[in-house]
Amino acid sequence: MEAIFEFTGGKTVVAGNECFGLQRDSTLMDQKYIASLTGDKGNGAGMHICGYASAGYSVGGALNFNLSEVLEITDNYAAGQGGGIAFDFTAGTKLVAGTVITAEFNGLTVKNNRAGMNGGGIYFNNTTPREFNYAFNIHLNSGIIDGNEAPQGGGITANKVNISYSVNDKIVTVSNNRAMAGSGGGVYISDGNISLDKVNVINNSSLFEEAGEEEIYGGGGVYVQNGSFAIQSGTISNNISGRYGGGVFVYNADPGLDGSISTNDIHLTGGDITQNDAPYGGGLAAYGDLNLTIQEINIANNRAFNGGGIFLMGIADGPARLNYQSGIIRYNRANAQNGQTLKSAYNLDYRLISGVGGGFYVGQHAELTFSNPAKFGIYSNIAANGADDLFGSHSDVKITLPDVRNLNLAGYEGGSIRNLFWGEDYVTNDTNYDEGLKLKG
Repeated sequence: MEAIFEFTGGKTVVAGNECFGLQRDSTLMDQKYIASLTGDKGNGAGMHICGYASAGYSVGGALNFNLSEVLEITDNYAAGQGGGIAFDFTAGTKLVAGTVITAEFNGLTVKNNRAGMNGGGIYFNNTTPREFNYAFNIHLNSGIIDGNEAPQGGGITANKVNISYSVNDKIVTVSNNRAMAGSGGGVYISDGNISLDKVNVINNSSLFEEAGEEEIYGGGGVYVQNGSFAIQSGTISNNISGRYGGGVFVYNADPGLDGSISTNDIHLTGGDITQNDAPYGGGLAAYGDLNLTIQEINIANNRAFNGGGIFLMGIADGPARLNYQSGIIRYNRANAQNGQTLKSAYNLDYRLISGVGGGFYVGQHAELTFSNPAKFGIYSNIAANGADDLFGSHSDVKITLPDVRNLNLAGYEGGSIRNLFWGEDYVTNDTNYDEGLKLKG
């Protein structure tokens, strides 16, 4: 059986915590559907789509949801998940095994919604039993997700789902969303993958005012835990985090049920990460036992106390490994906190120092490699207290430095690049490779 539900308007569509779509026939209407101010609902205050069928009503085969540009979800509050929309398929889903669920999001507006848990704007969730072999195809082609808030995932939360696109040349804008007590101001990804065409993640924040000193959170723009985030073009810019990763925070340090931590393979691809702020990793922070691969990402004009461009830190259970394959890191800053000055930052706790690692701060249990130097460049970063471009903090740090002459230094303004080399840098505002002591080997 195939069911098609066109949510383009209609009086028969009931907003709020009631799960609809599978329990009634679809009615196509030409009226604009606006879900607004629906009150305190459990999940999906504006719209709740889930996988429960009425008793004795067998639904399966293919379920197709089309949410179009005439859809507006604004000013709703859900006490649970999904202030605006909850696309929520849980362990209690009752559909025919092998059902394929497809959702098309085209130009909808999700604005000024709030959730008490995750996904202030939209909450995507797939925690269905594996043995039923449900397939989810979620296409986020275009739309505006703006001004939403939740403790985590202010704009979008994606839990165990894959989100891609089916229409080119459209724009998704995730802006002005807030994570008030956790990670992912704009986008929160857990055990899922997002691959979109054109995306702008701008002016989002992850600020947890009551967080203790040991609290780990961040990702003013995007938070990724065991997943991937890829865009063909776009920008992650002007986002703020109160702890790690102003633009992007990649994390894996929480043990599983057996007490162990499994290494995560995480991929970030495409776009520019610019003008973001955080104490650690203005552009991007990666923390935990993980293998991170970055391709075709330019990181520029970001600010932090340590790691203006990137902050990398592993844990005792496993290193954080970063392979930066292609892109350019430039014009990032590591600023001194309260005018702090340092004679050396080596072997010191990163929380006690500042102004170190304008481009990279590579912390304990971390490894950094550049597998394709011809497609990677780093220059003109500034650190207030030393290591303008790249800082390795401890003896267990592993950094494979490429020959400077093989790097992509297009746009470098420091003169001829033929005789450049890596140097030990303790010179404030030193943006040239050839200042300092030449590294041996």
